[in-house]
Amino acid sequence: MDTLVYCRPKWANQSDPDAGALAGQLKGLAQMLESPSDLLVMVEQAQISSSGERVRQVASGLRAKQVSREGSRPPCLWLIATSPAAVEALSRAPTLQSLLVDEVAKGLPMRLAAVGAASGVALAKLFDNEPVLVPTGAGDAKALLESGVGQFAESDHALLLEAELARDELQLGLLRMGVEVDRLSLYRRTPQSMVGLHDLKGSRLWLVISRYTQVEWAWNALKAQSVPLHQVVFLTHHSRIESRLKGLAQDIAVRCLPSLDAQEIVSQIKLAS
Repeated sequence: MDTLVYCRPKWANQSDPDAGALAGQLKGLAQMLESPSDLLVMVEQAQISSSGERVRQVASGLRAKQVSREGSRPPCLWLIATSPAAVEALSRAPTLQSLLVDEVAKGLPMRLAAVGAASGVALAKLFDNEPVLVPTGAGDAKALLESGVGQFAESDHALLLEAELARDELQLGLLRMGVEVDRLSLYRRTPQSMVGLHDLKGSRLWLVISRYTQVEWAWNALKAQSVPLHQVVFLTHHSRIESRLKGLAQDIAVRCLPSLDAQEIVSQIKLAS
């Protein structure tokens, strides 16, 4: 029987409902091993409180700009989700979320954006299905910046919902567009080791790769465990990840799916059966 290794990051001390749903649909097709590349934990409450204070300062500054720019497009606050985990982190900081809602209720213009479709769905759900700017096609910082041309404006202010030590591509791109930026680091990633794969006995191995940073992690783990490359099929949903994987070795098997939901993954394995 084939084996699927589910490598998506997960919250510490919490089961992953997506992984559970996938495991149920894989019965009879493949055994599933959960091997998250990272465990996610919230930052300390003091850091979240500091982010809340910064939100108040930003809101106050934007209101002052609105008064001084009557007759022109008022500057707005952009709340930008960099991952579904970032949205989950905001939901785990209810005081901060309530503060944002209260500022909007006081008249602060706020718009929502996300680097990808899954992040956008999660963010919309958190804010009563408000519209969310998301890139068309594969989502990443570059794609969002391109989609935001004509939407992001000088004097706007963006709050990036992200992990600690996140890449700065989105921040730098927004700054070049004249948008002021604050980065709200709400959670952190703790890297994990891949599960042991020594006893697969020649079966096909499917690896679910959802993040660009997982490419090197998975590649190094496969080499360390001497897993034959011809056994492995990588599953991803992003062309950038696909290109990076294909650049690692000749004849590497990669399937780029429309999404990494259970139905897409199961369908791919059924096709290969």
